[in-house]
Amino acid sequence: MYYNTILIPATGLFHFENSLPILEEGWKPIFKAAIPELISFPFGQIVLFLVFYPLVHKDRNLTKTVIFAYSITALSLIFINQLNIFVLGPKIAVDSTLPLLEAVQLIELADVFERMDALFTLLLFLGLIIKMSLFFNGAVIGLEKITGVGFKKWIFPLAALIYGLSSLSPNFTHHMVIGRKIVINTWFPIFQIVLPLFLFTVIIIKRRKKTNKQSSS
Repeated sequence: MYYNTILIPATGLFHFENSLPILEEGWKPIFKAAIPELISFPFGQIVLFLVFYPLVHKDRNLTKTVIFAYSITALSLIFINQLNIFVLGPKIAVDSTLPLLEAVQLIELADVFERMDALFTLLLFLGLIIKMSLFFNGAVIGLEKITGVGFKKWIFPLAALIYGLSSLSPNFTHHMVIGRKIVINTWFPIFQIVLPLFLFTVIIIKRRKKTNKQSSS
């Protein structure tokens, strides 16, 4: 999607005045919007990678890689959101379902670069497939670790459950309301904030006990 960083400025769609005034109502609205929605999505999804970390070779240090990856992700999301505001304005960017798609549809350069929304849609679905595959894989591995039942036996039941749940919403609006109002505000803080903090506390306690035993021996 970073072709937008070149094509959108080249077409003169940037309107820097759309981001003004900055902090018109102070920091309070920013923190209100960030907790819990922005913290839970997408940065809280690091809990997924907790399933894969034990599978990594012990001699590899993931700390720098993880910090670098999340830093790049954070900067990319900030840039894309700011790009939407520059092009569409704050009101349309907030109310739009896919603001980046609307921004891409405005690209018209030299009668050559047009209809870029097709490429955007292709990349969007490709990213969704990768994301859903990772979550599905993580769920299967996690269930194997919790229950002791082989992951192969969890594939079809879990796939059937996901398929069934995906058909519960009668329309896209209902799906978004359930996702943004209930899942993000109720379930995500538990699984993506409380659970990682609990696991981190347990790790710290275990390390301290192990250190105390080694020092006493």
